[in-house]
Amino acid sequence: MGTRSVAWWWRAALRVVAAGLLLAGSSAAQAQVFLPDDPLWTDPDRLDMPLPTPTTPSAAYDFVVNTFRDPGDYEGPARNINTVGAVPTSSWFVNARHRPRPRAAVRMGPRSGRPPGRPPWTVLDANSTGAALWLDVRDVSGRRYRLWLDPRGHPELVTGAAMVAQRLYHALGYRVPTHFLVALRAADLEADAPTNEVNRVLSAAQRNDDGTYRAVAAHLPHAERRIGPFRFFGTRPYDGNDVFPHEARRELRGLRVVAAWLHHAGLQGAATRDVVTVRDQRQFVLHYLYDFTSALGSSGQGPKPAWVGHEYLLEVGPVLRRAATLGLAATPWTREPLSPHPAVGRFSSSFFDPRAWKPRVPNPAFLRCDSADAFWAAARIRALSQEAIEGAVAAAHYSNPVAANAITRTLLARRNRIGATHLRFAGGLDRFVVRRDTLHFADLPARYGLRPDALRRLYNWHVFNNASGQRGERLGGGTVHDTSVALPPDARAPFLQVTLRTPGHGHTYVYLRRRASGAYAVVGVRRRDAAEGT
Repeated sequence: MGTRSVAWWWRAALRVVAAGLLLAGSSAAQAQVFLPDDPLWTDPDRLDMPLPTPTTPSAAYDFVVNTFRDPGDYEGPARNINTVGAVPTSSWFVNARHRPRPRAAVRMGPRSGRPPGRPPWTVLDANSTGAALWLDVRDVSGRRYRLWLDPRGHPELVTGAAMVAQRLYHALGYRVPTHFLVALRAADLEADAPTNEVNRVLSAAQRNDDGTYRAVAAHLPHAERRIGPFRFFGTRPYDGNDVFPHEARRELRGLRVVAAWLHHAGLQGAATRDVVTVRDQRQFVLHYLYDFTSALGSSGQGPKPAWVGHEYLLEVGPVLRRAATLGLAATPWTREPLSPHPAVGRFSSSFFDPRAWKPRVPNPAFLRCDSADAFWAAARIRALSQEAIEGAVAAAHYSNPVAANAITRTLLARRNRIGATHLRFAGGLDRFVVRRDTLHFADLPARYGLRPDALRRLYNWHVFNNASGQRGERLGGGTVHDTSVALPPDARAPFLQVTLRTPGHGHTYVYLRRRASGAYAVVGVRRRDAAEGT
């Protein structure tokens, strides 16, 4: 590990200590709670590093390791967040800081990369078995693409799901490959891979009346070298930038809520990719979500079975109960119908429970998704407008507008249910900012119609001691019915703390730092749900 990465590791350790001070209110430790550059909005995890150890994609490995034991070692809250509880931009995630996502931008998706050049395309590898049909190809310029194809009898099911999910993951801030819809013919392919396997892929794929095959061409931009998937636990060996256990990363823990929204049941290690990239003479790893063929109503091979999302692939208890009662113990979701539209598959909101949803295989990061992680993810999902979601669906170019509308309606219904489930955490307050000596914030449950706007809320101002982590002199308090609180008059302390209590829901603690100009700015946010006490 290089010197700069060692420095970052110790800085990360100091932040863990600071978080402990906030949570415990301890005066024993003398480390500063807030450092001069807090809150950090960019993680310095793109330092020059040697080539890490490559790994091989294996759904079988994910199944065995995650089903029969929990391989994650870390227990506790997310560790890679900044002092306001957000995920900084990093090699894993891009934080757009609440900027709205217009329909056109969501429909376009990532702007890096270009579609494949004109055929012929050289087939490097092919897969006709497993989760989905694909061909790995190289175009005449040398760029590599994975072509995902629809299975025979299910036009637009897999390719549509992949396009929509990729656009929405990108809109939420996750790193994804570029996706392009292409039409290919068998004559466009020149095989370096075994010809028999290429033929098996094409014979199993949906062929259009004009002899073409619809495919999604996925390209990993900036990839100097592919080093395989990442795992949802531990860290990658010999990558000095990878300092947080993956099960401790908020963007991976909160990914459980996003995967539930998109019904992305196959999201496991084998569906991800790490690549080595070089920028400004620095070599480092970027982490991508990669395979979206099991999102929405698609299993990758056809429509999802009814049990997907409700049980793990191997979950003996429910199976034995149904067998012992001759099916009388069946749950309502067993009656979830298949859509009459082939492009939709089995995707609805009828039996969707955001808390109970499960991927096909247990995921160590998902298992550690706590209420704070879920709130973070739900706030991002709920902020996507209907127009933005329509833009994502439009990117799939469904030939049947009725199918496209059905997918849009289901995404909206599942989005709303996620908001209703997770946004009340600790009062549901977010987006704190100081303007003209007043602290403004958003009441997310009220914004999205989950409770009245004029909710009574209690507040108390205190001086905050940044060295001890304790609050000092009380500067005032009262009751508000809107989403702003005036700062204490004539406040001069270097740090302030305001406690906002939403009766029946919990407390939100907001910390302000006085700038050199004399104005205050938000430097920290901590939430405590009513169930956790004060």
